[in-house]
Amino acid sequence: MPKLSVCFITYNHANFVRQALDSVLMQQCSYDMEIVVSDDCSTDGTAEIVKEYAAKHSDKIRLNVLEKNVGMTLNWVSSMNACTGEYIALLEGDDYWTDENKLQRQVEFLDKHPELSFAAHDVAPVFEPGMAQKDGLLHLAESGTFTLHDYLGRAGFVQTGTVMLRRSMMPPFPEWTDARVKCIDFLVYLLLASRAPFYYEAVVRSVYRLHTGGISHVNWRTKQNAFEFDMVYVLNQFNEHTRGKFKRETSDRLEVLYLRLLKGNAPDTEAYQRALRGIVFLRPAKHIDLVKGYLINQFVPAKIYNLYRKLF
Repeated sequence: MPKLSVCFITYNHANFVRQALDSVLMQQCSYDMEIVVSDDCSTDGTAEIVKEYAAKHSDKIRLNVLEKNVGMTLNWVSSMNACTGEYIALLEGDDYWTDENKLQRQVEFLDKHPELSFAAHDVAPVFEPGMAQKDGLLHLAESGTFTLHDYLGRAGFVQTGTVMLRRSMMPPFPEWTDARVKCIDFLVYLLLASRAPFYYEAVVRSVYRLHTGGISHVNWRTKQNAFEFDMVYVLNQFNEHTRGKFKRETSDRLEVLYLRLLKGNAPDTEAYQRALRGIVFLRPAKHIDLVKGYLINQFVPAKIYNLYRKLF
């Protein structure tokens, strides 16, 4: 069994995948390492590129062959399940590592800290043509150990290409991990952080590429709504999965998501109404006026409410 597996996920990344694979192969790592490459039946030439690399580096690269396109979520699940190392480092085919000692440093750190579920670090954004020059990532100024509560309170500071996880602390994926889950990385960090704290290093060791094909970086509201409602779905499912153990933490994050949806959509849209119903169900103390207003508008006839206001 290798000390380390690199879980390398790709789909239609022909313009980027060579740089990503080269950044893995340049790693100065003294431990046994396997690179598990899982291409989701790309149609742009990515599959041919990864096969070329696998043939050239057969001692390191192992292809996780998919017979048909299964989507990002099941590709992640299949690839992670195929990894056999004590640790698993994550990388997607449109990102890349910039520090040749990244893996060595993280392995040594996790060896010294068996109480941690994973280690992550800061990342530099690179904007491809067509993307607005705005960094929406949360960069923490100081390194430190964080909990699930910290992660949900400041979601956005853990990026896929920075993570190395302890495989023994990664529980099996829940049965509801299917195509409905788009933010599979979010779920992975929830599952890990629910088991044990993690470490974040405020040092840039990789690049996070923002391009028009990226699922979480879209320029139109409809897809952004879908992404945020997917996070809502994952949080609700995770809350049930853990039998409410982290209900306070998940509720706080749900409130933030619902408020973001309310702010980003017009009141007469289905997304706004759905988010409003969600926040009413939460009954957040900080935004109780929203809840009261919704209940009044839904269930109190206007004439009765106007009379009540005049009288009291």
